Amino acid sequence: MSYAYLSLLAIGLAVFLGFWRDLNVGILSLAFAFPLGVLGAGLTPSEIISFWPTKLFVTLIGVSLLFSIARCNQTLERIAAKSIALARGNGPLIPWIFFLLAAIFAAIGPGNIAVVAILSPIAMTIAADLKISPILMAAMLIGGSNAGGMSPIAPTGIIGINLAQQYLNVDTALSTWLAMIISAFLYCLLLYFIYGGYRLEKKNFKEMPNLEKFNRNNKMTLAAMIFLIIAVAFLQWDLGFSAFLAASTLLLFKAGQEKESIAQIPWSALILVAGTGTLIEVTAKLGGIDLLTMFFKNLMTEKTATSLLGLISGIMTFFASASGVVMPTLIRTLPSLLSEFDFLSAPIMVAAIVAGGHLVTTGPFTTLGALALAALNPAHDRAKFMRAQLLTSLLGMAFTFVLFFFLFKLPFLS
Repeated sequence: MSYAYLSLLAIGLAVFLGFWRDLNVGILSLAFAFPLGVLGAGLTPSEIISFWPTKLFVTLIGVSLLFSIARCNQTLERIAAKSIALARGNGPLIPWIFFLLAAIFAAIGPGNIAVVAILSPIAMTIAADLKISPILMAAMLIGGSNAGGMSPIAPTGIIGINLAQQYLNVDTALSTWLAMIISAFLYCLLLYFIYGGYRLEKKNFKEMPNLEKFNRNNKMTLAAMIFLIIAVAFLQWDLGFSAFLAASTLLLFKAGQEKESIAQIPWSALILVAGTGTLIEVTAKLGGIDLLTMFFKNLMTEKTATSLLGLISGIMTFFASASGVVMPTLIRTLPSLLSEFDFLSAPIMVAAIVAGGHLVTTGPFTTLGALALAALNPAHDRAKFMRAQLLTSLLGMAFTFVLFFFLFKLPFLS
C-alpha cells in the first residue's frame, strides 16, 4: 500500500479512534503526521512542525480568550436572559428568539460551541416549562449558532476564511456566511413546521433567571466586544491581536479572572483544528489529497457536483468535527476539482462543504448535539430525544443535497 493511501487511512483512523476511545483527533493526527512525514515524504520534524497553522491558532486563542472572559463574568448569560424575557411566554415566538439570539451571539465572536453551551440549559428549561419540543428547541438553537458562527470574526468563520484563502486564494467570507444563514434559516423553518412550533400555546412565563442589572465588569466587556467589531470591520486591524488587546485590557482592569478565563478556552477544539490541519498537510505531500480528489471526480457531474460535496460533508460530520476535520479535508481538494471542472464555483463549493457539515450538527455524536443532550431537562425522555437527534441529522443531509441542487443554482447566489 502506498503512502498516499496510508495517509488517508491515517485521517480515517484518527477520527475512528478519537470517536471510539473519546480522544482528541488533533492529538492522534499529530502522532500519525510524524512517522508519515518522516518515512513517507522525507520531511524533517521541523518541516512537519511548520505545517502547524500558527496564525489561525493565535487568532482562535485571542478570540476565545475574550469571550471566555465574557462567559466567566456572566456578561453573555445576562444578555441572553434579558433578551429571552422579551418573549413574555409567547410560545410560537420563543424558538425563533433562540435562533436569533444564538445567531447574534455566535456572530460577534464566541462561535457556535460557546453559544450552545451557554444557552442550552436555559433553552431546555424553558422548553420543559412551556411544553416545547426539546428537539425543536435544540435544532433552532444549534441552527442559529451555526448561522452566526460563520461570521468573519467567529472561530468557525475564521477557519473557513483561512482555508479558502490558503488553498483557493479567494475571499469567501461573506458568500459562505450568507449561504450558511440561508441554509440554517430554511432548514430551521422546515423543522419549525415539522415539530409543530407554530401550534405552541402562549403562557405567562414568570420565572426568568439571571435578570440582574449589568455591573461594571459586564459593561466593560460589552465595550470590549464592540471595540473588536469596530477594529476588525472598519479599521481593518488583525482579528487575533485586536482580541488580545481587548482581553488584556479587561484583565488589566479586573473585569475578568485570568486563570478562570484561560482555563475556559476550548483548548481541545483548538488542538483538534491545528493537529488535524498538520496531518492534512502531510497527507497532501504524500499525494493522499490527490487520491481523494480523483475519487470525488469520478462521482461528480455538472448537475450533482455541488450538492454531492455537501452531502459528503454531512456524512463525514456525522462522526467528525465539521470545522476541525471535514472543512480542512474537503476544502483542500477544491483546487484540483476546480481546475478539472470549469463549471464549478469556488465560493459555492466552499459554501456546500460548510453548510453540509453544519446542518447535521443536531446529531448526538457531534459537539453541539452532545451539548444539547447534556442540557436536556429531566422531564424529557433522553432516549426519545436521541432518536429525534439522529432523524433530524439524517434529514439535514437530505436537505443539504436538495438545497444545493436547486436553490444555490440561482445566478445571484453563484
